Amino acid sequence: MGASWSCFELKIVPIADRGRLGFSLRDRPDPSKVRNRLGTSALKCPICNGEVQQYAPSCRYCGTRFAWPGSPAQPPLPHEPHNEKRVATAVLLLALLALSGFFSAYVLVPIVNTFFRDARSIYRSIVCSSSSSCNPTVVLAPTATYDQQVFMIFRQTFSSLSVNVTAVEQSDSNGYGPSYLLNGVTNDGYWYQVGLSWNWPVASGKGYFPGWSFAREVFTPSGSTNPPRFQSFSGTVNDGDVVLLSIYFSGRDVVMSAYDYDTGARASQSSARDSGSSYFQSFYSVGNMEFFTGLMTEWYHSKAGETRMDRVAYSVNGNPISSGRVCVDEHVAHDFTSPPVYSGCSAELGLDSRPQPFSFHGLNAYASSMEFVTGPS
Repeated sequence: MGASWSCFELKIVPIADRGRLGFSLRDRPDPSKVRNRLGTSALKCPICNGEVQQYAPSCRYCGTRFAWPGSPAQPPLPHEPHNEKRVATAVLLLALLALSGFFSAYVLVPIVNTFFRDARSIYRSIVCSSSSSCNPTVVLAPTATYDQQVFMIFRQTFSSLSVNVTAVEQSDSNGYGPSYLLNGVTNDGYWYQVGLSWNWPVASGKGYFPGWSFAREVFTPSGSTNPPRFQSFSGTVNDGDVVLLSIYFSGRDVVMSAYDYDTGARASQSSARDSGSSYFQSFYSVGNMEFFTGLMTEWYHSKAGETRMDRVAYSVNGNPISSGRVCVDEHVAHDFTSPPVYSGCSAELGLDSRPQPFSFHGLNAYASSMEFVTGPS
């Protein structure tokens, strides 16, 4: 592949800048406090950027539930049974909504319509404080702006991709956790990612969805993407479970799926297949963007240079990997112009059953023909 495979010319783009797994930091809201109409201090919702009072159990605009670190009274857990008093209040508000709708149609249209909107927001806030049917809880945390990646690039082509990965629950000092990802770029440049994420950051980077979530995203050859919303598994994923990750062609679709062998929990997403896509190649480059086929442990942090990482093992299903490269890097996720915090790659490795180590900036990885391991570091 020539110079494009040089360690310092391999420009693995800080994918999070372009909506990596749906949680782009490019449009993150201003972290500074704002003043509400009463002049008291207020904060912004990390999902919709609406005004939120400190220690509020949820956002009254989008329904996101909050867990406030160090708060005197934490909100109820997502699966806590309904509070009967709150439900009764919600029913009363529904009646008021119906009544306000009647008057808005026949009497005081401007005034009652305003009340109708406010009551609807209050109703959603009450329901989201006692029900697991609303948006998932967000644990608020310092902004995660550094995108750390430990990855292996496969140097061969595939008709489909399938690996097993161990679900390891690990978090940094602010609670953020990693994603374990299978990546595949087609012969015409469409890049598919699938995996599972632990305590993965929200779009603004100001908190995370606690627990396991299903990770998937598709990039076009130009680098554009439509970031997906939070998606949970159909059942429980436990620490230490082995999870099957797959990307494959199915008729006119490309399917990205995950399946927990231990619990049967699953999640999948299909994307319309481009007419020119027929196999997965090793690498694709357009402009200053480069996509690859391979494996990655990715982790956002609030501080640069984090080096603690537990051991995570990926095992390849099917044909062994004949050769590849291992890379370690970190970028400021919302900054296109600055150089990476650090970046280093191995030489091209001829792979067999023996693990070959690669260490850079305090992070360790091991590659063989059937396995890729990130950590321990």
